[in-house]
Amino acid sequence: DIRVALHLAGTPIGPNDTAIAGHAIAAGAVLVTNNVREFARVPGLTLEDWVI
Repeated sequence: DIRVALHLAGTPIGPNDTAIAGHAIAAGAVLVTNNVREFARVPGLTLEDWVI
């Protein structure tokens, strides 16, 4: 569970971001976001930052 893993690591993210990350992982999707700092903590999540 994403929430538990991040909590145990001492790097939790918000509940909405947890749901978004979980959905992206389950769908095998790349998450496009400008909030890379927070989502980068989620193991197994593929990110794309289009704000660069």
